Amino acid sequence: EVIPLDSQFKLRELVKALPITPGIYLAGKLLGVWAGIVTGWLGVGIISGVGIWFILGVYDWRVFVSLWVLLPLPAVLTAATMSVLASALVQTRRLSVLVGLLVMPLSFAVILLGMIWFIHVPSLFDPIYVYGSQQLIPAEQVLINAVRGLLSHAIVITLTWCIVWLFVRIRELR
Repeated sequence: EVIPLDSQFKLRELVKALPITPGIYLAGKLLGVWAGIVTGWLGVGIISGVGIWFILGVYDWRVFVSLWVLLPLPAVLTAATMSVLASALVQTRRLSVLVGLLVMPLSFAVILLGMIWFIHVPSLFDPIYVYGSQQLIPAEQVLINAVRGLLSHAIVITLTWCIVWLFVRIRELR
């Protein structure tokens, strides 16, 4: 509801008076949400890493960082993109919340699909991490899967951006 909040606080008129395009406005809102997510994610990651170190002692930090970066971050940024940009299609905060609830199942699907692509990344550091999955996957295939996962998130973000930008431009021309 970041974008409809501007309408409620009467900032829409101020924003329209500025020499920025709707694309720059949407990018600014999206980057602001991403910055908040990454800041919180980084804080929780550091606290979790220190907590695990105190509880378990020495552990393979490369696996922790790879799973902490590749599993949640692209999926959460993609879900946030879908939610923030979809809320740009409506004018009120109430409709924005409803749009967010409608986007939520799609976001969960994106998150689950992202986990499938990245789950074998720790096997690049030590083969012991493959044994739980009962299948040996070559390192090249693990890297290909990780790149495919990142590309799938990039495609979803780009498609969402283009669709919402088009709707915003059409609405602006009316």
